[in-house]
Amino acid sequence: MGRWLDAVFEGAWAANLRNAANMPLGLLVDPRHVTWNTPLDDIQNCRTCALLFTARALQLQARGDQDASFEHLAVVLALSRQLRHHTVTVPYLIGTAVQNAVVTGYAHWLSKVGPDPKRLRNALDLLLRHEKETPDALDYLKAEYIFHLHGFKKHLFGKPYFPLEERVYQEAAQVPWEGERRVRLLNALWQAHMTAAISPGGNRHHLKVFRESTGKPEHPKPNRV
Repeated sequence: MGRWLDAVFEGAWAANLRNAANMPLGLLVDPRHVTWNTPLDDIQNCRTCALLFTARALQLQARGDQDASFEHLAVVLALSRQLRHHTVTVPYLIGTAVQNAVVTGYAHWLSKVGPDPKRLRNALDLLLRHEKETPDALDYLKAEYIFHLHGFKKHLFGKPYFPLEERVYQEAAQVPWEGERRVRLLNALWQAHMTAAISPGGNRHHLKVFRESTGKPEHPKPNRV
C-alpha cells in the first residue's frame, strides 16, 4: 500500500489539485450552463482525490513527516470548500462528503500527534479557519434556484421523454402566461425554502430535506399505530 501511494503521488495531478484547492474560491460548476444530464466526472473524481490525500497524510505522519502530513489534510479541507461554493446539488454533496472523509482522517492524525502544543494549536487554527471560510449553505440554495430557472427556459414543463410529449410541450410553451406561471411557482417555492432555511434552528434540517427532495428521496415509512 505504501509503495502504491508513493507511485500515485508521483503524478502531476497531486500538485495541480493542491494549487487549485488553495486558490481563492471559484465557480466549479456554473448553474446557468448545466442540465440534469450534464456529466460531472471531474467533480465526482474529487471524492477519490480527497481519500487519496487523506491516506497520504496518514502515511506521511507514520513516516515521521508531520508537517507534510498536516499540509495534505489542509488541502482536502480547501477542496471541500471549493466544491461547495455557489454550486448545485451534486458538487455540494460531494464537497460535504469530502469534508466528512478528511475529518475522520483528522481524528486519526490528532491521535498520533502527542503532547505537541504547537502542532495542536495549528490543527485547531486550521479547523477554525475552515469553519469561517466554508461557503454559506444558503448560497447553495441560490445556485439551485438559478439552475432550475434556466432549466425551465429549456424544458418549460419538465424534461420530455418522448417525441410527441416534447412536441406538445413546445406548442404549450408558445403561450406566454405558462412560462410566467412556472416562474411564479418557482419563486414561491424558493422563497419558502429560503425562509425555512434561515429560521432559527432550521438551516441544517431544512437543507437536508431540500437535498432529499431534489435528489432521490426515500419512500416515507408508514407511521406505526
